[in-house]
Amino acid sequence: MIARVSRAARSCLIAMCLVHGPVLGAGFAIDFIGARSIGAATADGAAAADAATLFTNPAGLAYLDADQWIVGSDVFLFRDRFSDSGSTILGGALPTPGTNGADAIPTTAVPWIFGSHRINDRLAIGLGITAPFGLKTDYGNDFVGRYQNVLSSITVLDVNPAIAYRAAEWITLGAGVSAQYASARLTQAIDFGTICLAALAPATCAGAFGLVPGRSDGYTSLDAHDVAIGFNAGVMMEPRKETRLGISFRSSVHHHFDDAQQRFDVPAGARALLAAGGTPDALTGGSASTSLTLPARMSFAWREELTRKVRLFASATRTLWHVFDNTVVTPHDPATGAAVSIEQGYRDAWRFAVAADYALSDRWTPRGGIAYDETPIPARLTQAALPDRDRTYLTTGLSYTDPSSKWLWDVGYSYVRYAGRIPINRAGLTGDTLRGTFDVGGHVVAAQIVRRY
Repeated sequence: MIARVSRAARSCLIAMCLVHGPVLGAGFAIDFIGARSIGAATADGAAAADAATLFTNPAGLAYLDADQWIVGSDVFLFRDRFSDSGSTILGGALPTPGTNGADAIPTTAVPWIFGSHRINDRLAIGLGITAPFGLKTDYGNDFVGRYQNVLSSITVLDVNPAIAYRAAEWITLGAGVSAQYASARLTQAIDFGTICLAALAPATCAGAFGLVPGRSDGYTSLDAHDVAIGFNAGVMMEPRKETRLGISFRSSVHHHFDDAQQRFDVPAGARALLAAGGTPDALTGGSASTSLTLPARMSFAWREELTRKVRLFASATRTLWHVFDNTVVTPHDPATGAAVSIEQGYRDAWRFAVAADYALSDRWTPRGGIAYDETPIPARLTQAALPDRDRTYLTTGLSYTDPSSKWLWDVGYSYVRYAGRIPINRAGLTGDTLRGTFDVGGHVVAAQIVRRY
């Protein structure tokens, strides 16, 4: 019996491979930075209308005619609701006990700060503090998919000083450095009842250890923090006064989490099972190493002044998601932690956007746009941590300028529509299958205040 219990302990370790990395999709990259940009569906990468140009193309700093500070924020009002259609455990023998879970995406505010200063007619500098990547889904502990995901959270804070130089009347160059702080937390449940049955008879599991499939859950979590450096660069060109073209690049940033913390909440029966198998220290937790590479992206933008009142914008952005191919977690002590290897399989994806604005007066400028965003996630690799599909954005916004004041106000709104419900039929390593559909979508509202000097 002890040998069989020992095999159960090893099976328990293998089950930890279900711990998912920070699963990110088209919504991973938070393009919604700058209220003007949100109102223009992020098509205005060549506008250089305010200091937020530092995020899309730092060369735009050289076009600003006044020093300024911007403080603003998005508010994400999203839904992520799951409908179960036959999730199972024990290789399909039993339905998974549980519910459809909570609406997984909480209302979230994502602030930003930008500043710019003109040194002379050719040279300008700026500073941006943003959160360019982010994700949080939390389905709750009674979710039928809890053996694959309960909570996934990642936050990235980016501090980006930049400089821009007007090399000639028709061309400006810009570059900056990004210092990024990344924090991630991931949790999921462990079906110790099913793990026990891989080695022992049902009567022994229930009688000797009190372990029943689907009703004897433990939990595991991974917490990680890191600081890393990247860069951004751009060029803007004006072949004629009415036309402006922009090309920008933001580098990938590699975060290596060398002191991530694995923690395990193991019920008493499962702890007794491990002890009986001669591995009492198994799944007691400790430090681990993992990594996350945030993708590079290249953008192409165009702005055309049709008249003194009407401007058109267009942009195309390629995000190089292929760097997010696998998640590997290596415990520093294999006897107390668990090794993880998960295929992510992301692919590069495009985002296209067009927009226009119209100067009603010297005070009011409304705008609107539309964008299409490809998902980088193959359908076969859909995960509950971030169910994703191609998206369409319909946006509008408004700017107010008081000619007698140095204050400006901008608001923006985006309606986010996914291309239908998102199906999942994903098998876990302990014989569980999450089967159903996700209904995802929502709204983004934003506001900012600009102070010019």
